[in-house]
Amino acid sequence: MKELNKLWEKAKRQRASWQRWNRKLPHNRVSRPRLRDERGRTIGYGSPIPLHEPVLHPAFCHKVQLPSGRWDIELRDVGIESAYRLARHPKPTPDDVTPLPMSKDEIRRLFDEHCDR
Repeated sequence: MKELNKLWEKAKRQRASWQRWNRKLPHNRVSRPRLRDERGRTIGYGSPIPLHEPVLHPAFCHKVQLPSGRWDIELRDVGIESAYRLARHPKPTPDDVTPLPMSKDEIRRLFDEHCDR
């Protein structure tokens, strides 16, 4: 669960990175390297280098086209975050334990598909 939750959090950060990149106009999606003198001081900036589209996790992030024609990223939550939060809190008795929203087999399948271990 911990590794899957880590991937989920990474996918949310990747989506935010993509949205920041997408909000910019194409001519503003550039990086300009600093030019430095022999003492390390900045003396100017080089020619613009286009920034590539940020990488998205294929399991959780999917590009969708909106009716307006613009693109957005849809996050597909399969219940990892809620299951992880439930699993982190111990209960005093077995009767108090809330069952996870995902089965053990589903968690194992997701782990085998997406985690590099």
